[in-house]
Amino acid sequence: MLTAQKTRQKIQDKVNLLAKHPYIGIIDSDFSTLFNNITVRHLKLSPNVIYYLIDENRIVIAAMLHSKQSPETVRKTISEFLKQYK
Repeated sequence: MLTAQKTRQKIQDKVNLLAKHPYIGIIDSDFSTLFNNITVRHLKLSPNVIYYLIDENRIVIAAMLHSKQSPETVRKTISEFLKQYK
């Protein structure tokens, strides 16, 4: 199996797990407090991190970022998503 196929399968497996267990991710208090009515969670998928929220009965993936991204890049990316999402 090619590297791209392996990566795609890892992502699909994690998304399937998330669909079955939406609260498995860790609450990200930095973003959840910025937008009081939205709870942002994150789930590690080495070397990436999936940021998502639960909106009623659906899971919305805000971003999937490499874990070595700077905190500023992560903050900017998630904040921009949340501004547009509202």
